[in-house]
Amino acid sequence: MTVDPIVVPSPLRVALLWPEGAGDPLPAPLASPADGLALLDPTTQPVDVLVVHGSLEVPTLPAGTGAVLLLPAEDAGAWVERAGQLPVVLAPLSVDALGLRLALATAVVAARRQAELERRCDELQQRLEDRILVERAKGLLMRQQQLTEEEAYRRLRSLARRQRRPVRDLARAVLDAQCLLEPNEPVEEGSAS
Repeated sequence: MTVDPIVVPSPLRVALLWPEGAGDPLPAPLASPADGLALLDPTTQPVDVLVVHGSLEVPTLPAGTGAVLLLPAEDAGAWVERAGQLPVVLAPLSVDALGLRLALATAVVAARRQAELERRCDELQQRLEDRILVERAKGLLMRQQQLTEEEAYRRLRSLARRQRRPVRDLARAVLDAQCLLEPNEPVEEGSAS
């Protein structure tokens, strides 16, 4: 399996979640748009990464959005476990411009990687559910028509092709029809959906 490289966008769309009176969150060299950062309001525009002061709670992040949590070094331990569950990069409040730039890029890459893994997980879950439907429909055809497993699958696949439908949709229809044709048989909750 090949992995596509993740490109950090330029300008990097950054939003700040910073309490009043906590000082300037960005080192002076990074505060200008010429440095490849676009400072945005996260409530009105999509952002690539949030820079969050350690005294604030990291909000729920949209897929593909990372966060850099700037906090005092003594508070880092409390965030280590949480940082493993979210695309959050920890950095000290005293981070310099280069360190912050690296943290921002790392957060973006981590967020995109997590979004891709979640998408892949959802895809695999759907494929598993589809396979279960097809297996159940094959089993029904095997019992009702005294077919082998291969013959039952060939029938499903052939009819699906003729009707230009996915096999999973046809399998769902077969199971739904079985529920209608044999109403005395107990139906599992959510069995054909």
